Amino acid sequence: MISLEPGLLVGQVVRGVRVVRSQQASLGVSDWSSVWENELESLDGALERLVARLGIPPQTEAQVICEAPDSMTEFQSISARQSEAITAARLAVAERMSMSVDSPCIAVHPLARAKGEDGRPMTQVIVTAIEETTLEHIYRWVERAGLCCGGCVPASAVMLERVAARLKADSSRDCLHVLHVGRCRSVVGSGSENGIQLLRTFEVGVAHLVEAVVRASQLAESGKATPLNFEKAQAILFESGLPTPEAEFGEGCGLEARTVLPLLQPVLQRISVEVKQSFRRVARSRRLSEIPITLTGPGALIERLGQCLSNMVDMEVHAAATRSEVVSAEETWVASSRSSLVLRTTRHEAERAGSQLRRAAIAGAIATSMLVGGQALLQTQTMGQLHAAIDAQSSTLAEVRAFRSLCEQASSTSQSIETARSIVADFVGEQPDWSAAITEVALAARDRVILTDLRADIESGRSAMLLSGTADASEKAEESPLSDFLESLRSSPFVEDVEVVSRRLIEIDDQALYQFRVNVELIGMRDSLVHGEVFP
Repeated sequence: MISLEPGLLVGQVVRGVRVVRSQQASLGVSDWSSVWENELESLDGALERLVARLGIPPQTEAQVICEAPDSMTEFQSISARQSEAITAARLAVAERMSMSVDSPCIAVHPLARAKGEDGRPMTQVIVTAIEETTLEHIYRWVERAGLCCGGCVPASAVMLERVAARLKADSSRDCLHVLHVGRCRSVVGSGSENGIQLLRTFEVGVAHLVEAVVRASQLAESGKATPLNFEKAQAILFESGLPTPEAEFGEGCGLEARTVLPLLQPVLQRISVEVKQSFRRVARSRRLSEIPITLTGPGALIERLGQCLSNMVDMEVHAAATRSEVVSAEETWVASSRSSLVLRTTRHEAERAGSQLRRAAIAGAIATSMLVGGQALLQTQTMGQLHAAIDAQSSTLAEVRAFRSLCEQASSTSQSIETARSIVADFVGEQPDWSAAITEVALAARDRVILTDLRADIESGRSAMLLSGTADASEKAEESPLSDFLESLRSSPFVEDVEVVSRRLIEIDDQALYQFRVNVELIGMRDSLVHGEVFP
């Protein structure tokens, strides 16, 4: 198994469900996007050296875990039976990424049945996909190292599946909240006896904290600290934990907490914002301070990270106690891998089908030869003809499979598509044209009203924007700018209602101003009419 992350390449030799050998290599790549643009060719040498150190024989099958561009992974809850929900999820992703519905570059992994807020049964799934050209680059990269690629799993899909398994294992609890801080990304999840309520990923992890420590060592005053590389900074962070004020950070490296903390703060702030925004949606009537959060993943090994996040988000955060919960999701993937999340190229699927046909034909020919020894010569000729036929037809296996699938599903395809479209439409519901609505606000404000804040939200099917700002309130104004602004909003075809939440008279630099807050309720419409796309 090969795990590829920004700056790190890990190889594992697996026997059954046990890792028998493991090697890793630091890549030292600063511009990660250029690596993908060059089709991973700059990493050929690193992979070849890793394979040599592991002693892997040529043509060994290897699966790849990575987070590639042109990919997507998300958790969905769909009001339908499992088969219909999988069809709906595949259809939505296929339309979004311009793929065929039955493309092997799309994978849907069903999790469990759950109850929605209205009590209706839901099917919960993890859906993931990678654009086939990008997936082909991964296959070619593995093949250039002398291995055979057995498929690719997005790292975010691995993390979502592991957190989902953690939530399902404790589904008997009233409520369980998890923050899994991985190496390059993190996952927040919430579950209860009614199923998984929240499962999402964001791109902040331990590596971002380590990079902040590296920058701090580079910016420290000359002679006071030794510049650190990534591996050394990571070792210090796991050994010393987050720094405390007025203390030395890392024994012998010369770094002070007051140098490191300002660079760590933006990373911690990003994590806290993601946590608060995520759990606020599932808190409902409960206060955020009443929600205990279990910190898992490699981040749980960083001392004082849980305490720091607890102070920033005003929630109880405690680190997981068992090793299985603090290792990375990629490390536990071997023991509980889900083949339904493995993505393959169309070429590889055709080759696998051809290989299976060859093995079946050879096995059948050998068995027949043993039972009918007198016809050995005839069977040898038959085998030769069969091999020739298989080789001749291998290039058209994909078309044959597609034709067979169309024949079997022709009678139900139309109904299934309509059902799926209806499910997706009901799931998405109505939403406003945000772009047009914001444009209307800007035109109504002009230069007489200054907007200081604009917040948009959708709650219980109602879409609204909360506007804050100031307007001229001096007696010399011929017309009230605030009244003119409100009237312009009410006349907009995108606005349902305008409500003044607050208004007070203030004075700034001897100028009288109205400081106001206005709630603007927007008119919703079908998402397909707004964007021409279907978002599950």
